[in-house]
Amino acid sequence: MTSTTMARPSGTGYTVLVVDDDPRIVELLRIALGAHGFRVVAASNGEEAIKQAFDEQPDIIILDVRLPRRSGYEVCEQIRREPELAHVPVLMVSALTETEARLQGLSRGADDYLPKPFSPKELIAKVRRHLARAEEVKNLSRRNRELAGELERARDEARRAQDELKRERMVQEANERLAQDLSRLDRPDDVSSSFLFSLMTQLGIEAACVLLPSAKELGWLEPRVSRGVTPEREALLRLPTDGEMARLLVALGRPVRREEMERFPVLGGELDPLVAAGTALFIPLCARGRLVGMAALGEKSDGSAFTGMDLEMAASLGQVAGVAVEQSDLVRHAEETFQQAVSAYTAIIEARQPGARVRAERVANVAEALARELGFDGSSALSMKLVALATTLESAEGSTTAPLLPRVWGSLRESPGLEREILSVAQGFAGHTDTGATPKQIVSQLKGDRHVLNALQDLLERGDLASDRSPQHADGRAA
Repeated sequence: MTSTTMARPSGTGYTVLVVDDDPRIVELLRIALGAHGFRVVAASNGEEAIKQAFDEQPDIIILDVRLPRRSGYEVCEQIRREPELAHVPVLMVSALTETEARLQGLSRGADDYLPKPFSPKELIAKVRRHLARAEEVKNLSRRNRELAGELERARDEARRAQDELKRERMVQEANERLAQDLSRLDRPDDVSSSFLFSLMTQLGIEAACVLLPSAKELGWLEPRVSRGVTPEREALLRLPTDGEMARLLVALGRPVRREEMERFPVLGGELDPLVAAGTALFIPLCARGRLVGMAALGEKSDGSAFTGMDLEMAASLGQVAGVAVEQSDLVRHAEETFQQAVSAYTAIIEARQPGARVRAERVANVAEALARELGFDGSSALSMKLVALATTLESAEGSTTAPLLPRVWGSLRESPGLEREILSVAQGFAGHTDTGATPKQIVSQLKGDRHVLNALQDLLERGDLASDRSPQHADGRAA
């Protein structure tokens, strides 16, 4: 393998600074070094030597000890203090006692020493040896710089990987939190509120709105939940579900900035009111390839632009919310259908067994009160009431066929054990109220989950379930 030192064996390209106050020695060295391809520059005193060193940036310096103005030792010390020259090899020559001069020169920073008189061949050999060593040092320094650069690039790449991992973790955590929140909600408005809160918190937004299908006008998305949006601006937030903009949002399936939307002239009629309302970012809520809603976000509160991470976060949250909106809408329709079926079923049972309705509604009211006491939200408590009503009616009917309504409802919503305990306790309470037993006796005779019985005890102590209260119908009317 060819080394760097063999690339220029003749010395061509190297500059040698010769410092000596004897013109004969300078001329001798000029001839000897020039014959081997070296370029020679000279100085006759210490101050001139330092100036030439800065001006010429030589590859090596041959420096006499005894010089006018500044000695060779002083020149050598000065060179070693200068960052630009500190790497240059210094070969000192002197007619002084060899041992004394060598020690003095080496202590001042010289790389080598040659006593006068000297052989030009020996000088050339030393010059070449020190130049080769200097080349090795340069190569090593260059390689160190390259390695330092590679290390810094590796660190940058590691930082980028860490940032990417952090971003992915943040998106995943935001998704998990939102998914957990939405899993407990079964109303589109509740889903929209939770989604909007998560968006505004994560992205630093002060004004935002969620548009869902209008209940009054088919084929339109209208504001359902908004935060920080004035009534005047909210009135502008409408979007046809069969328009060009809706089709574009479904096709892209990701958040779209306002400036991106403005590149499509065909959207002008639909886009202009939304822009006038201050919308800066549009987030489609899609499910099974159709637009079920849209979030319209204003500018970030700090005035900065939406970053790639912001858009990725918004896209991920929008996907979760789109599915949740559709599911909550299905649950809402199922509940409405179920409630209608229960009402019709109640009329049938009442016609066959007068009084069955009163007891069923008593059980239903107790079940709803227990559910609320145990922390169920309004929707879940109402569902508990309907399930209790239907179950009690079918029990009164005494039909040999499998209970229809609870079975249908169970296929739509899995009832946890707590709901079954609530139903059992509510039925037991309603059955005991006609016996004349005191509330304390009733509770002591009931079997069920201790938390449910404690909730019943609290309701009785407050008088919310007094046995002489008039039972209520499912729609709230007195029986």
